[in-house]
Amino acid sequence: MRHTLYIIGGVMFFLIAGCVKPKPPRNFFPDQNDPNLSRLTSYGYNIASNYINNVPYSNPYLYNGNTVPTLTKTVTSSPFDTLAISWQIAPDAAIAYDFFPQYTEISILLPVSKNFSGNDFLALSGQRFASNTCTLHLLQQNSFNSDTLLTGTANIYFVEIGFGSSESTEGKLLFSGLYNGNIGDSITVANGRFDFSIPINSINF
Repeated sequence: MRHTLYIIGGVMFFLIAGCVKPKPPRNFFPDQNDPNLSRLTSYGYNIASNYINNVPYSNPYLYNGNTVPTLTKTVTSSPFDTLAISWQIAPDAAIAYDFFPQYTEISILLPVSKNFSGNDFLALSGQRFASNTCTLHLLQQNSFNSDTLLTGTANIYFVEIGFGSSESTEGKLLFSGLYNGNIGDSITVANGRFDFSIPINSINF
């Protein structure tokens, strides 16, 4: 009887284990030239990394994979609207998570025309935007969980923008690029690179 129970228990274990969906890969490929940063790729890996004052940061990895960015257009009262690319960031795992200040989100804002559309975003592939055009936002977490929004300037280069063609990226918008920025003379964002993939139906323009 006990032998039969062991067999049944073993079968149940393998059945349950077979139903558990494996976690998606981290898709972090170390850059030999920039320690603790991921290499620039253009495959929709949803990975971004950069240095902030020489401390490596990347978008966090959660139970369902790398955290994804948001791409939104905000209507303003000025002659241009604002396109914002935002994503969560966290310091490298080798660094204690309780040091302050710590940065939790980064955004790069671009001025765009009032009738800016998804097709216009596709047309940004291969284009560069200088610091006199773009704005950098960093969300800084201080002790006692207080947050401060910091504003500076950014440069961004869209290496490639297009639609996903593989099974894993079908129905998604892929965009990759390089970025850096400054907030005054005290905060430097350097060697930034991103390779993002978001559902086409999540875009609000």
